[in-house]
Amino acid sequence: MPSSRVFVGGMNVPAAIGRASASAPLAELVLDDAKVTLRPRSLARVMLSDFAVRLDLVEAAFKVRGNFGASGVGFRLHGGGIAYFWTGSEQDEVLAALISRGVVLEPGTMPARTQWTLKRAKVGSPVAALSPLFQRLAPFLVGFSVVVLIVLWQVAEEWWLRIAFLVLWAVSAATTLALWWFSRQASAEAHPG
Repeated sequence: MPSSRVFVGGMNVPAAIGRASASAPLAELVLDDAKVTLRPRSLARVMLSDFAVRLDLVEAAFKVRGNFGASGVGFRLHGGGIAYFWTGSEQDEVLAALISRGVVLEPGTMPARTQWTLKRAKVGSPVAALSPLFQRLAPFLVGFSVVVLIVLWQVAEEWWLRIAFLVLWAVSAATTLALWWFSRQASAEAHPG
């Protein structure tokens, strides 16, 4: 039986809303006999949770070429999701470890197409969520942003600058609250009870 393997690199995975990303070397791929886990490291761990998928839910793995020449491994998941692990020099080792665990390899190198989106993940699909720390802090951060908005409103002398601050605040507050809400739901689905 193959043992657990750990590779250091970057990750880009489906999230509660859009995608979660951590550039190399802020992520690691942990591969054991039952699942593949893309795990944030260091400072990225403060913001993001793990993305874990059972190996039987990985439809296929393939070499992937990203923006600016980045290379890595893509995972096509049952249900249509795609996850990426960015690793330059260990691409072949990651693929060999996956193949030894029964994952199908697609030939050739594919371009990374779904790195950025604002779509919500399908219900029941594996997702990375905000870390538990950020889930607890999100409402306070929105409250703090109200204070910042009031200060900027007072400092701005031009009416159009005040409107710009208000619009920017509204968009960032709505995004933060949506990420918080959907991350809480994703965490509840992943850990019922």
